[in-house]
Amino acid sequence: MTVGAALARLREDQTEIEVAQNCYIVDRDESEEPGNGYRTPGGQEGSTRLVGVVPLRLLAVADPSAPIESIMTPSPIAVREDTERGDAAEIVRAHDFLSLPVVDKHGRLVGAVRVDDLLDAALSKVGVGVLNQGGVAGKIAARLPYFQTSLFKVVRSRITWLVLLFVAETATGTVLRHFEDELAKVVALSFFIPLLIGTGGNAGSQTVSTVIRALALGEVRLGDALRVLFREASAGIALGVLLAAIAFGRALLWGVGYDLAGCVAVTVLIVCTWANTVGALIPLAAQRVGVDPTVISGPLITTLVDASGLFIYLTVAKVMVAQLAGSP
Repeated sequence: MTVGAALARLREDQTEIEVAQNCYIVDRDESEEPGNGYRTPGGQEGSTRLVGVVPLRLLAVADPSAPIESIMTPSPIAVREDTERGDAAEIVRAHDFLSLPVVDKHGRLVGAVRVDDLLDAALSKVGVGVLNQGGVAGKIAARLPYFQTSLFKVVRSRITWLVLLFVAETATGTVLRHFEDELAKVVALSFFIPLLIGTGGNAGSQTVSTVIRALALGEVRLGDALRVLFREASAGIALGVLLAAIAFGRALLWGVGYDLAGCVAVTVLIVCTWANTVGALIPLAAQRVGVDPTVISGPLITTLVDASGLFIYLTVAKVMVAQLAGSP
């Protein structure tokens, strides 16, 4: 086909064309059975094997008598129908494409995907992921705009995780009952409970978010579990040391003794390391068993760190705080 004929074809089918930044070129094979290929302007049948691409801006200024083959880029990058959206988006990003051809297993052109299509899909996935991390069933809650979602669906999207987390959080009450005598002897221990479990939850949530992002981008795979574990545990120790120093000084400013201030500092170090370690493992374990990491990781890390952090704190207190250790 000549450039002029191609432009005429575009004008002929203008109502069916959404965007034509790139025009994809297919070959003609007269041996193909009728009805299996595309229709050329002359009514001839041909195959639809993708052989080239030419941008519309180049087509518009080329010599109308020149054959398309002379100005096209041959063997363009294309994706298969079963290609993951993320992989297609990465190709578009890497090459600054405005669109990407889609072919079947025989290399026949079956469609094209635009960059805005991939962006919409990515934003939709992010929206569902954000809801999942908040303990909301994202696939249910993200189907309709906020004010168009019925109250029944709102409750349905939240109740499951709230019930599970409610039951899990009872472990915190069990820990407090176990250490009831210690809390009664040293009331000041209770001053630091919100600080410590909150710090552990924050540290774990940061780790979970980081690992989930790395999994989504393909930067981390299940085989990297030990490397991720070592990296996040090391980060937890470093962060714990820094926060422990701040916690020690803050505890002294509240007028508690050096033993309790030291207990708080040691607990912060242990809890940060523990939270980072668990936070690194939860998304990897979830993906390993086929569960979406965004659905379970955020709520689970908060619940685990609340109960385990409290247990660590009161156990350390029994060892370090004079009144509980049996010292005078």
